[in-house]
Amino acid sequence: MRHPLLALLCKEVRSADGQVDGRDALAPDRGPTDAGALLRILDGLHLEELPARAWAAVAAAPDPHLAARAVGVSLMTGRAWRDHAGGSLVPDGVGAEWTDHLWWRDLTGVGAEARAAGARVAEALLCLEDTGGLPDPGALRADLRLIGRTPGQDWVGVDIQVRALLTLGDVVGARGLLADHSGATPDRAVAEIVARDLAAARVAAFDGRAVDVRTHLAHATELRPSVDAWLPARGMRASADAVADGTVPGSTMPAQAGSWSARVLGEYAADLGAAHLVVGQAEGAVALLTIALEHCAWPYRGRVQVRCDLVESVMASTPPGRVGPRAQRLLDPPVAPEERSTPDVAAAYARLDALLADDGVPSVAFETALHAPSAPMSPWQRVRMLVAYGRYAVTRGGRATGNAMLDEARTLVRLAGMAGWLRGIDVFLAEADASGGAGPEWEVLGTHEREMVKLAVHGATNSQIAQATFVSERTVVNRLRRAYATLGIRDRRDLVRLAETRPPLGLPVADTRP
Repeated sequence: MRHPLLALLCKEVRSADGQVDGRDALAPDRGPTDAGALLRILDGLHLEELPARAWAAVAAAPDPHLAARAVGVSLMTGRAWRDHAGGSLVPDGVGAEWTDHLWWRDLTGVGAEARAAGARVAEALLCLEDTGGLPDPGALRADLRLIGRTPGQDWVGVDIQVRALLTLGDVVGARGLLADHSGATPDRAVAEIVARDLAAARVAAFDGRAVDVRTHLAHATELRPSVDAWLPARGMRASADAVADGTVPGSTMPAQAGSWSARVLGEYAADLGAAHLVVGQAEGAVALLTIALEHCAWPYRGRVQVRCDLVESVMASTPPGRVGPRAQRLLDPPVAPEERSTPDVAAAYARLDALLADDGVPSVAFETALHAPSAPMSPWQRVRMLVAYGRYAVTRGGRATGNAMLDEARTLVRLAGMAGWLRGIDVFLAEADASGGAGPEWEVLGTHEREMVKLAVHGATNSQIAQATFVSERTVVNRLRRAYATLGIRDRRDLVRLAETRPPLGLPVADTRP
């Protein structure tokens, strides 16, 4: 009887007048406009008890605290409750002061500047909910910094801020916000406890910590089993299961289709797309990730991460050099430097650049990102880099290089608890073997290597190649060795044999036979 969870539940089912869950307050004789009853429902996340016209009920009792909790729960769950006139998420008749109650349980010590920033953040995030886009990311970043330093915050508001920071690629700021407000807070409602777990799960998903994602979601669903049906939780769980165990995502059809916001639909598609990519279903990942960015250009996984997943999926599922026009269009908007300021996001951006490299030597871009990164990357990002590099090399004929990268990735995922990647690697290699993807793709060679290979295939000696290309014979030997390794062959005889059986496009091979 002294268990804190039991005490919380006992407290929750008693209203101030002794009624259970406030259900009597919603009796027909009193109507669905009792602010206290609605607030108890929202605080306890008994969402199945909401009146049929929940927002109309909120508008009829314009209590700013009630409106803030209704907006906060709507943003947290992803549910789009729009049964009032005007189309705005906030009903008419509710004053602007509701935004104060969205962020703070206690306004003591909160200055006017922070409160004004809170109002602007609420406006920006409601726009994101409606349209899937952000009008001014820089202003949102600045306002979040102002709010984050203030005391007395409500955990539903903290969860919303964490998601906004991740949207901007600021995982360091999101982790810091969680740490700053992790102290014990008495009398927290169920909504706040669940919000804290969801915030931690989002950060863990951004970091690729699948086991932590599942732990936080399990804690939330123990308290409220209905959390499992929320689209944000379903997406994070599918992604975590794919990374941890290699579980193939099930049906993509969301429950209660049509009742979710555009933003949460985009984030759900991004989570499922990432899960499909992990288990080796690149074509499914392309479709889902494209839908994700069309519905929400600013998902909580960050634009850089989702764009990179999309490009990697396209590269793994189509012939070399064919990034579909629909996918390319989604990559066109520039990514501001501040969006890739943290090490892991910078590593994802480097991977994106390497995948799209058009200088004829994409392996150099990958090597730079792997071995000379601008900042240390996490095991999660290193696995992503190794798998992307391995897939890229194998698809373009560099089986030896690709296998080396994928073998290193296998070792790392076993150590880091990401065994789901093993399934994706095996599926990819099996498909490459079945389609003949292990054969040489000559365009993977760099410009200098290509020129030397052309001369070698035509019978030129190392000395003649050195004279023709104005380098030393040692340089010729080294570059040819790199070309052999890239093509997965041993020596010049293998090179000539490959050129005869599979003539390289754009590199005509003379008949050297007598």
